Amino acid sequence: MNGRAFIDTNILVYLYSLQEPDKRNICIAELDKYTRVVSTQILNELSNVLFKKYRLKADDVRKHVENVKRLAEISAIELSTIDKAITLQGRYGFSYYDCLMLTSALDEDCEVVLTEDLSDGQIVYGRLKIVNPFKSLLV
Repeated sequence: MNGRAFIDTNILVYLYSLQEPDKRNICIAELDKYTRVVSTQILNELSNVLFKKYRLKADDVRKHVENVKRLAEISAIELSTIDKAITLQGRYGFSYYDCLMLTSALDEDCEVVLTEDLSDGQIVYGRLKIVNPFKSLLV
């Protein structure tokens, strides 16, 4: 294991994507390397994508959320998380929801955030590294 990794929604969504097998395989390999952490925000976002994009029924979405809960530690969004996310947004300029995710990762002592949506290699507050697991596909 390479430590603790916070998993962004897009990484989880690729686990369900049959249209992008390369990204799906990378996600599976990356998730095996870390102790995985997600927040209640990520579970909500995943549920929304499964309902809207994949048109799954409630029972199926519930099963997938249960699978993620077995796969990862779950961090609840607290009022203090929101306050820290607002501060982080003012410092780094990321979108608010990305700041909420990053703050959750920091609160959970994660070393990395696995996401394709932010700048690969950037370090937040000197201790949280943003990692795009798909950077090898960008060539």
